[in-house]
Amino acid sequence: MMTGDYIVHVVDDEEAVRKSLAFLLTTAGFTVRMHKSAADFLAISEGLRNCCLVTDLRMPEIDGVELLRRLKSGNSTMPSIVITGHADVPMAVEAMKGLPVTIRTVDIGADKPLDRLSANELRHEHALNPALGLRAIRWSLSEPGMFRQQLRAILRASAYGKVKILIPMV
Repeated sequence: MMTGDYIVHVVDDEEAVRKSLAFLLTTAGFTVRMHKSAADFLAISEGLRNCCLVTDLRMPEIDGVELLRRLKSGNSTMPSIVITGHADVPMAVEAMKGLPVTIRTVDIGADKPLDRLSANELRHEHALNPALGLRAIRWSLSEPGMFRQQLRAILRASAYGKVKILIPMV
């Protein structure tokens, strides 16, 4: 199956997020359908094939966790990705009940320098290639306390279901 044959359904109450994700996924060759609410998506979800779901966790009326519950109660096996800017362990545990979950550790993009680095350090870090600065696994290893906290949270969450860890390497 080609990426264009697979439909990615993006559910988010924020238009800018929907459009950004749609742009990114379309650029990668996927066909994208955008939905402004979980209710809108649920109205068309029955019988969908060759697709996956990318949904926000926090939305009005029906949040991402409730959306996953409703899909599961309808015997949907649709692969789903839950995104959020406001995660915590109890919320992650609730979202993953009975579902396999991949949790990505914190990363910092090349376009987002860390405030704790001085201007000199930033210039030196990014002198040759800004994408190879202090980010991904290098950032996690340079901040062992932060990385340890993430791993402990993932370990606690694994008590409730199968968890995979995604650690950005570049």
